[in-house]
Amino acid sequence: MTYPDTPGYVNGSDTSKEAADKLTARRLRELHDLVYKLIKESCPRGLTDEELDDLSGQTHTVRPRRIELMHRRLVIYSGRKEKNKSSGRKAKLWVIRTRTIERQQQQRKRTIPRQELNGD
Repeated sequence: MTYPDTPGYVNGSDTSKEAADKLTARRLRELHDLVYKLIKESCPRGLTDEELDDLSGQTHTVRPRRIELMHRRLVIYSGRKEKNKSSGRKAKLWVIRTRTIERQQQQRKRTIPRQELNGD
């Protein structure tokens, strides 16, 4: 099996690779299921990576699992951002991929910004 069906890690980071190598297939499945469930339960709003960490009780392991689900096209960026509680910086909201959300994203891409309509 290859990525994203096996745990990802940061290239050049021995500790990241070591952590990925220690994840069993069963534990990886459990974490994918947990991340998917948390994001699904949050819809339609979605969750930031920080919120996923908080809700799961996991640190440094949930974001990589969300990225793997994103590469498998199960989780997508909602097109919206909200401020993180810890930093105050905006963070992407992640949602479960559905046809409705994909249609909304396509419509947003086709919408011409008002400035372009006015010639500004």
